[in-house]
Amino acid sequence: TGEFSDLFALVDKKHRIYSRKIAPVRLRFDLIIRDHPLDKIQLGKRVNEDRSNDLDLQKEADRIVLNKYAPVGAVVNNDLEILQFRGQTSPYLSPAPGKASFNLLKMAREGLLIDLRTAIHQAKKLDAPVRKEGLQVKYDEQYRTVNIEVIPFRPNLQGQPFFLVLFEDASRLPRSSAQRSDEMETVKHTEAEKQISQLRQELAAAKEYLQSIIEEQEATNQDLKVANEEILSSNEELQSTKEELETAKEEIQATNEELSTINEELRSRNLELNQANNDLRNLLSSINIPILMLGGDLRIRRFTPLAERLFNLIPSDVGRPFSNIHPNIDVPNLLPLILEVIDTLSIQELEVQDREGHWYSLRIRPYKTVENQIDGAVISLIDIDQLKHSAIALQDSRDYAAAIVETVRKPLVVLNSELRVITANRSFYETFGVSSDEVEQQLIFDVQNGQWNILQLRSLLEDMIPRDTKLENFEVSQVFDQIGTRTMLLNASKIPCLGDMQMILLAIEDITQRRQAEEQITNSLHEKEILLREVHHRVKNNLQIISSLLSLQSNRVVDLQASGSLQDSQNRISAMALVHEILYQSANFSQLNFAEYIENLVTHLFRSYSIQFPKISQRLDIQRDIVINSDKAVLCGLIVNELVTNALKHGFKNEQSGEVFIVLQQESEHQLTLKVGNDGDDFPPEIDLQNLQSMGLNLVMNLVQQLKGTLELERNGQTVFTIKFDTSL
Repeated sequence: TGEFSDLFALVDKKHRIYSRKIAPVRLRFDLIIRDHPLDKIQLGKRVNEDRSNDLDLQKEADRIVLNKYAPVGAVVNNDLEILQFRGQTSPYLSPAPGKASFNLLKMAREGLLIDLRTAIHQAKKLDAPVRKEGLQVKYDEQYRTVNIEVIPFRPNLQGQPFFLVLFEDASRLPRSSAQRSDEMETVKHTEAEKQISQLRQELAAAKEYLQSIIEEQEATNQDLKVANEEILSSNEELQSTKEELETAKEEIQATNEELSTINEELRSRNLELNQANNDLRNLLSSINIPILMLGGDLRIRRFTPLAERLFNLIPSDVGRPFSNIHPNIDVPNLLPLILEVIDTLSIQELEVQDREGHWYSLRIRPYKTVENQIDGAVISLIDIDQLKHSAIALQDSRDYAAAIVETVRKPLVVLNSELRVITANRSFYETFGVSSDEVEQQLIFDVQNGQWNILQLRSLLEDMIPRDTKLENFEVSQVFDQIGTRTMLLNASKIPCLGDMQMILLAIEDITQRRQAEEQITNSLHEKEILLREVHHRVKNNLQIISSLLSLQSNRVVDLQASGSLQDSQNRISAMALVHEILYQSANFSQLNFAEYIENLVTHLFRSYSIQFPKISQRLDIQRDIVINSDKAVLCGLIVNELVTNALKHGFKNEQSGEVFIVLQQESEHQLTLKVGNDGDDFPPEIDLQNLQSMGLNLVMNLVQQLKGTLELERNGQTVFTIKFDTSL
């Protein structure tokens, strides 16, 4: 019962039978808080309300009578554990200090312990009520006279006994006139006589308790005597049995001596046999080869561990006919081959595959005994899967390489380490008009009457294998017998070794037509370059003529505004002419050195306005390696022309000194930033770049749009125009 021994009583120790004790049960309540509101319960009509009230009234009256007149007490079990309290027991029982306990003797007050224990012991023994009177109990610093009565009872006839312990206060009992006179005399006794009386009572109770213990001890001794007599009789029976066993032991020893002699002989033979078996087993296990031994009747005799998987065997298959086994190797006529080996004493060997496609070399040999007699066959399997796959892969590689060589449209030649032709593809024979008999096994320098015997080519080919070099883009121009003059491009490299053989693959490409086309293209480009140079020169001259005409016209115009307009047009034409001048002097007509172009353009503008603005200087911060095409250069030149001209005309007043600066930077691979500014007068705030009336600024906006760029204006003490555009668009 473990930790629940207080809930069960032992009924039969031998068979471990227990019965449930009547014990107080602690009520457990699980109070669960719920979130949903409680529903109101509609009470129905009360049934038999009057009868229920009569029963409750009767129970309440009985309870009052019992509490007033019945003695207080407690119900305890056989272990003196209190199961139930009846009435107010605090004058007689009190919880003991320390661990909580319901043991009646631990809770008894001073003066009750000895008599209470004696009374309960007598009640257990006699199974009858026992009463003790005149006990002095200390309660609330005073002694009270108490009577106790222990009444045994059993709720069930077969159950354990329980005891009802009742306490009576002697001072509350009804007295006769004789009792009152006795009490008056008792009161007159001295305090010493009271203590003597109390000690006598305790001594009498102790004597009774000791007498009961002595009686129990005598009963126990009597039981022990009976048990001792039974043990003695059992010992006599065991002694007789021992004598019989001694006789049988002597007979067995004689038999064992005979068997020992026989066992020694068998042991020596078994050792020899085990040694031979161990040697054979270790030998077979150390050989990493699947081996199967068959008897003359084709029954399985022995096999190695590796043979289990290939022949689909288990250890219990030893002794089974081999015909009942379905091996995992694909040999349809295996049994006839084994019988042929046994009959003819020949050795059979063939290549086989298992069900997974693994290759093995199957060898069947005759099994010979020590007397040189044939008594079966030995089957072994050698793993040749890697060798087989290597051979297949090598053959496939050869076929694959040969197919590639034959498919390639360029002439290919395979040479050995002596530079002799091993083979060539179809394109080689067709291109040079030779046959395989004329080429194969010949030195490459002797083929076609020594037309390949070129000193530099010989030197390069002879150095390839010793120095592990390559022949790349070696050009040969030669007159061949069958095809005439041809320009050939040769490339050669080593082929991975096949065994000890080293080979060279020589590829020949006919580039005669390519060289002719390249020569034609070069001549055509030279002619176009001369033509473009002449076109740029003529365009520049024509623009210079137009600029000169405008200059002559401006000298004859009296109106200053008209003269200024002509000069602006002249500067624009000069900006475009300057592009063509730089282009026809350049080696590349599609790209323009932008830094050189801007420097020349600004220098020209300052030279044309030097008389009017002598105190204005220029500052150029241009990245030198910027190159753009001519179309964008013309647009940028016109923008710089307009902005510099505008700065010279309107940025400085009353012969004011200052600076005009131009900054050109490359922000990224294709992104350029062009800044044109001055430190003169601020740009008028009323001018809106989105709504311009000036022709020059309108032209600038249109040019920026053609560049697919952006224009920004800064007015912080300086007037700066920033143009950003992409050169790749």
